[in-house]
Amino acid sequence: MTYWFGPVVTRIVTAAVIVAVFVGFMVGMAAEARLIFALARDRIIPASGWLSGLGERTKSPVRAVVVVAALMVAAILYGHLSSNTFLVLVDSTAILPFVVYLMIVAAFIVRWRRLAQYATSFSLGTWRPLVVGAALVWTLAALAMLTLPHEYREADLTVLVIIAIGVLWSLTGLRRRLCAGAAGPVGGEDVRQPAAQDAPEPAV
Repeated sequence: MTYWFGPVVTRIVTAAVIVAVFVGFMVGMAAEARLIFALARDRIIPASGWLSGLGERTKSPVRAVVVVAALMVAAILYGHLSSNTFLVLVDSTAILPFVVYLMIVAAFIVRWRRLAQYATSFSLGTWRPLVVGAALVWTLAALAMLTLPHEYREADLTVLVIIAIGVLWSLTGLRRRLCAGAAGPVGGEDVRQPAAQDAPEPAV
């Protein structure tokens, strides 16, 4: 870039990239901390009682923010220490969203009749088979392109380990909480009706 545009333009572009990366990290940290707080508030994840705590002065999920920051720093250091690890982490984060999309589509296919009973649910009407089929084909095609090439084998293994951990927690901890009514919407209210009293919202 210096050869083509000179040192001044190169410094400006470099500074813009640094700022963009920093802002991206901050936005990601805030969003992920809010997600962790929401899951902890509903006792969906381990250590929910601790992670759902809010700061006394800011009323923000400080503990969740600290956990997310620590995980980000650990991932950066882990990737820095190994030349191939950072690429595996990047590939894994490309695969995981499509795994989540597949879970959502599959859940809708299995439960769409039950969802239709709720007043707040939406209906695709006669377009449902076409939309669901297209979403399923698109998601499976994207997953195939991201997982089948041999270059992604390590990322595939990483994703499988993450999924196994999630399934293990679901079977050993979360299922017991759900059956006991100790996890789910705050206060166990009917999701078809507005909550009588919500938990305090974080300031993130």
